[in-house]
Amino acid sequence: MADDPAPLDPLTLARTGRPNDALLCPKGEGCAAEPDGEVPWYPVDPAALLEAWRAVLEATPRVDLDRDAGGNRLAGAARSRVFGFVDRFAVRVVGDVGRSSYVAYSRALQGYYDFGVNKRRLEGWRGTVAARLPPPSP
Repeated sequence: MADDPAPLDPLTLARTGRPNDALLCPKGEGCAAEPDGEVPWYPVDPAALLEAWRAVLEATPRVDLDRDAGGNRLAGAARSRVFGFVDRFAVRVVGDVGRSSYVAYSRALQGYYDFGVNKRRLEGWRGTVAARLPPPSP
């Protein structure tokens, strides 16, 4: 997207250092940056988890998915309801046959502080995606 010159890879990115981004990583995955929370591993193939994410994002108001993020990754922009501020997000599915999880990141493009919007967005999506999948693996 033109608003953000750098594509996001949530597995390897560096955090902004400002209180305007959020990162979720799977247990034991070893994200390059410190996450705000953990996500479980699901007993599904990566393709099924990616499609669950795609369905959730496509059903979310004011979200535009990039055409092809590639590499088991979805990326796009979310706009705020009132002022239309743009936040960028990316989700990368990790795993192997029968077991997968994801790394999710969202950040504000404008301003220093986002009042927790990106963290709440990721937590909401985490719950909606989980509702589409079998219970997590132990």
